[in-house]
Amino acid sequence: MNIQKRFWKQWTLKKQSSIIIKPTLVDNTYFEKLKEELNSIDNKIADISRELINSQVISWRYNLSTSKGLFGNIQRKLYGTAAQESANWHKDRLLLLHKERRLIQKKIEKANGTFWINQIRQWLKIFTLIIITIFCLWIILMGLITALYLLPICGLIFLTYWLFTKNT
Repeated sequence: MNIQKRFWKQWTLKKQSSIIIKPTLVDNTYFEKLKEELNSIDNKIADISRELINSQVISWRYNLSTSKGLFGNIQRKLYGTAAQESANWHKDRLLLLHKERRLIQKKIEKANGTFWINQIRQWLKIFTLIIITIFCLWIILMGLITALYLLPICGLIFLTYWLFTKNT
């Protein structure tokens, strides 16, 4: 009898402890540090985006310049390639910052306990987008098949119209 009581007591304790939700062990300083990093990365992304737009504007300006002289061609090649290289560097840096931002955002979500909820939402959005795309492609395909199916009927109508207008 004593063994049954011990077993029953351990089983009920395990069952109760599996239901209890433990409070988060994340320190507020860690959470604040992650938020500060996220804000600084957002500021860097904004600055680099502005610089990218400026470098692309400069590149387009020199590519579309109408000076036809020797100096115009040299200037267009020199500034155009430099501006294009600058734009490529800014694009690469922007991609790296976006990846870093996603990683920090995932850390914040894991600290909050909302990581899997957001992950499932993202999967549902992708799934919904795929379903809508397949549905739209299906409608377009059915329209093409319907048009091909109705082609002989439309041809017959135009042929009879042509024959009646030719005789009168």
